[in-house]
Amino acid sequence: MKFKHILIKLLAFTFIVAAIIYGVQYFFPEVLKDNSIWYAFGFYVALTLVILWMAREGLKGSNKSFLKVVYGGMMMRLFFSILFLVIYLIFNEVRDKPFIIGFLILYLLFTMFEIYTLVVNLRPDLKQ
Repeated sequence: MKFKHILIKLLAFTFIVAAIIYGVQYFFPEVLKDNSIWYAFGFYVALTLVILWMAREGLKGSNKSFLKVVYGGMMMRLFFSILFLVIYLIFNEVRDKPFIIGFLILYLLFTMFEIYTLVVNLRPDLKQ
């Protein structure tokens, strides 16, 4: 599968998640009081794009290098997510539980999207 198709799927997924976040902010303004969740959302979109690009480039090597890239991408996502959350908690005096819960939900959503994309779309490329 071409990287353009993966980008289109990421764009569609991004719009769906953005609409859900906007709906929660619109209908339940007391839950997400500030716009900090949008920073986390942008962070995850950029991180997912980088990881999917790395996985696509990993396909050019052997299957073992592809698995190393995929597992490395998952560890990179975990590390950078923890780093982002720690930086947010250091610079924000208010311990905003809805933001942290939303951050973790975004982590799970984008991780599931990444795994689904890699398994369904890139697996046929491994057989070639």
